[in-house]
Amino acid sequence: MNYKYFLLSSALLLACGDNSTNPSENAAGETLSSSSHAKNSSSSLRGTSSEVEQNKSSSSAANLESDSIFVDPRDGQEYPIFTIKSQRWLARNMNYAIDSSWCYNNNEKNCEQLGRAYSWESAKQACPEGWRLPTSKDWLSLIKFSSTEGNIYYGSLYDSKGFHLMKAGHYSEWNDKLKWNSANESAYFWDAEEINDEYAASMTFYSERNYLFLDSANNGYVLSKKSDKLSVRCIHENKGTMKDSRDGQTYKTIRLANQIWMQENLNYVTDSSMEYTGRNAIKNSGRLYNHSAAMNACPPGWRLPSSKEWNTLLSYKDSSEAIIDRLSLRSSNGWIGLTFSYSDDDFDFTAIPAGTCYDYSLIDEGILCSDAGTHTAFWTSSEDPVKEKYECASTDLIGYGCDPEAYISIRCVKE
Repeated sequence: MNYKYFLLSSALLLACGDNSTNPSENAAGETLSSSSHAKNSSSSLRGTSSEVEQNKSSSSAANLESDSIFVDPRDGQEYPIFTIKSQRWLARNMNYAIDSSWCYNNNEKNCEQLGRAYSWESAKQACPEGWRLPTSKDWLSLIKFSSTEGNIYYGSLYDSKGFHLMKAGHYSEWNDKLKWNSANESAYFWDAEEINDEYAASMTFYSERNYLFLDSANNGYVLSKKSDKLSVRCIHENKGTMKDSRDGQTYKTIRLANQIWMQENLNYVTDSSMEYTGRNAIKNSGRLYNHSAAMNACPPGWRLPSSKEWNTLLSYKDSSEAIIDRLSLRSSNGWIGLTFSYSDDDFDFTAIPAGTCYDYSLIDEGILCSDAGTHTAFWTSSEDPVKEKYECASTDLIGYGCDPEAYISIRCVKE
């Protein structure tokens, strides 16, 4: 999807008026003085992005103390939490004081209103434990989730009770001088992605003709010098890993719908399990199981999800028939013949089209496998008493009966 000048929603109006707003008034309606000097020197913090990710990679199972307020244990500051579908955001710009962070006009009171501005290196250190810098995909998912909610104008992404997207501007070089630019006109946020030695990705929202747009010239982000000073929003880390003690295999995990799911298909070898052997077989698609094997295949501490748990997960999906707004659990690649925007893997569930297999040995047909690249299904632990079959889940529906002797995929959920 081309997000160049993507409209946040079909009716996303500016909460703070048009471009005639007094340039000395910030997005919160507070008056700021016009001078703009750096608080600190431009020295940056050390530490690679890989080190930061490693430190936070196991935080997917962390519990939030509150669904509405987060208290930063480092300095006691409170941040409201904005929750939409599978995302939890801090609904205020970060104001954690570290080296290479600045307040507008060198005034701490302005930081209380607008948060601090950070260099890219310091931005990587700004989020508290269990939270992280968002990626461009996180931002684009936020926009996509918002546009399908139906009741979001500028409200939930813009006002003080929602995401509170503030036009704080940014601090950068202008005519060879450091200067605060675009206050009351744009909002600039650091992205987690490094582009090269000089540039990193950022998300820029700007106002034009009473609308708020996302400037996204490069696949959802714009380029900013790492020495620029931009705002930071943090998103709750929902990914981690688990190791199967039975065979040592490691699986990615993800928290969705207040449940922790495997982000990959199970690949544990049991009786009555097999690898797909048909056409279009997909690498690393896990094993396929008949239902009796599936009921006991998950590792200790994990289990086969019920139909109810799948329904909770699928409730994240938008029921809209508007193709552009549809949300997907499907992987972003591997699917054959998808010609519309239905495979963006919006929730990072990454359901791959692993196909199914059937054992026709009793009629001398052997094992027949099909549908890899076009279909996937997952076992549930629930039985349909009417159909006398166990229920299956797919990326689109739940509750249809599957032959218990069919071989299909498994996703395990944490107990």
